[in-house]
Amino acid sequence: MRTRGLRAAEPLVKHYRGDVYYVRCKAEGYGLYRIFYFRNGPSSFFAFHAFKKDTERIPGREKKRIAALYQQFRGKKL
Repeated sequence: MRTRGLRAAEPLVKHYRGDVYYVRCKAEGYGLYRIFYFRNGPSSFFAFHAFKKDTERIPGREKKRIAALYQQFRGKKL
């Protein structure tokens, strides 16, 4: 069973690196997306990057973008 909300788990939510996770979602008519976020308190999240999922792996350019945005918002390297 897939749980949504704060108790969401795999396969909808997966750990990426450090304190960054991503949620898989489907935008009707647009395809599958991955939205990257980190927790910003006990029940608060900060979504900072999303991209259309075309393959199983995260492309290198997206990994670089995720790391750069994380550093910009958190002030530390991923």
